[in-house]
Amino acid sequence: MGIPRSSAVGGGQGAAHLLAAPLSVVGGVLADRLSRKRLYVINFLTEAAMLAAFAGTALAGVETVAFVAGLALFVLQTAFEPAVLAYFFGVFPESERGRVWGVDGTVARAAGLLSPVLLGWLYGIDPQLPFLLGAGLVATGTVVATTLPNE
Repeated sequence: MGIPRSSAVGGGQGAAHLLAAPLSVVGGVLADRLSRKRLYVINFLTEAAMLAAFAGTALAGVETVAFVAGLALFVLQTAFEPAVLAYFFGVFPESERGRVWGVDGTVARAAGLLSPVLLGWLYGIDPQLPFLLGAGLVATGTVVATTLPNE
């Protein structure tokens, strides 16, 4: 009979988080040895690719492959998180960090409140749309990230 699909999805997501945690340690080492801005930009690229992969889960015949690819990219993306934080806090003067972090958090929370309604509506039109929209927005963020100053 096999594993129910919802259990397989939940198990895959749980396994991805278990793999991602130690990979963050590797990311911390990378952030100390490589350009943090470069890792910051790579983080955006990886997130855009992850969302595009999850959009592929709505395509018949490749759902499982797209889901596994999306989870693998999620795990890979977590390796860049230490560099993202280090770059973020390194690029702003100490006197401005709290204010910038507050604005970032406010925008993230507002998006967290509004996005389920918008994304749910888009999902009702086509299950790929929320992921494609996210991939496009993050790809735009990648372009913007390349214009930011070096650390």
